[in-house]
Amino acid sequence: MKNKNLIWIFVTVFLVIVIIVLSVLLFMSKGKEEVLYPEYNNNLIHINQPDNVTSYANILYDNYVALFSSYNISNLKQANVIFTFYDSKNRVVSKEKLTNIARKDGKTFFMAEIPDLGDKYAGNIDIDITLDKSNYNEVVDLSKITYEETHNILENNNLSINIQGVNNTGSNLKNLSGNIILTKDDKIVDQAYFNIEGALAGATFTTNYEFPAEIIGDRLEAVDFDKIYVYFIDATVA
Repeated sequence: MKNKNLIWIFVTVFLVIVIIVLSVLLFMSKGKEEVLYPEYNNNLIHINQPDNVTSYANILYDNYVALFSSYNISNLKQANVIFTFYDSKNRVVSKEKLTNIARKDGKTFFMAEIPDLGDKYAGNIDIDITLDKSNYNEVVDLSKITYEETHNILENNNLSINIQGVNNTGSNLKNLSGNIILTKDDKIVDQAYFNIEGALAGATFTTNYEFPAEIIGDRLEAVDFDKIYVYFIDATVA
């Protein structure tokens, strides 16, 4: 009788251990279930970049992925950016390659349109940044242009940005263009392109841009940001 009791105890303990192991395995398998995203989101963005590049990337205006980069380089480079959109099966949905000039301590802004997934689910968005030697012959040294930026919220809740600068390039400029980037918690919230005509050598120039208020519920509210970046991207000599 004693042996039968021992056998019954061993069998019971064995069954309990099996049940525990199966429960743990079932719990772990549930934790590894694939999460399917019907749309692309910021969590799916991955940036691959050199050590001398710092970038922010996020979905902007619902239909684009925006990339804002700063460069710690000593001379002019060509910035190459490839946006690759995958589906949940790691198949390429679309790929877009863009290039721009990266200047010493300069900045660039890129946008790629988000592709239509159709009946697929969203996968990763890979952004690959590389720097190559540039053959671009820069006639105007944009680093010699100094400026001061001021801003305020208007009565209609538009964000008004004023840029006052001095053309120290030594050349009369027919056109001078640049970008304004607004960020919040290291995310791009808005962007604007500006152009200045007739910036004379040694003279002061001014330009103004208004970011319109956003509709939040039943109210108009000023765009929410914590940093403003202004940089010049091109110029033509008069």
